[in-house]
Amino acid sequence: MITDTVTSFARKEKGTKFQQEILDKVLEQCSLLKKEDLQSCPASANSEDIRVTDGARQIFPFSIECKHLDTGFSKAYKTLEQAHTQMRNLGRADHIEPIAFIKEKDKEPLAVLSAEYAIWLFNLVSLLLKYGDLASPAVLKQERVE
Repeated sequence: MITDTVTSFARKEKGTKFQQEILDKVLEQCSLLKKEDLQSCPASANSEDIRVTDGARQIFPFSIECKHLDTGFSKAYKTLEQAHTQMRNLGRADHIEPIAFIKEKDKEPLAVLSAEYAIWLFNLVSLLLKYGDLASPAVLKQERVE
């Protein structure tokens, strides 16, 4: 629990730095996005951590929330490390990216994967939405409901 302004400022600074790191990686890897398409929001803002312009949302259908904590994610990291171990045990020469799926009671399942690989996937989706034959996730979700 935050009990003083120094601690509050330190946590916000850590979170802001992490947001900027993710924003920089997304811009570096996602070739169709320009700096003006994405904006890091202040820690006190009531919105997504990295704001995406409406125009960019057509090829980048993601909402990014960044959380930097000193503790609290260890079980997710351990599960991903187990996926890494299993991948190495396959003994394959081709590249396989480990992904861990986690679920807590009464919660939606989540996929845990490296940020680097997730950003690579963001770029792939953006390229397919712009140049390929890929419907946006929202359209695909609608089709499953109907």
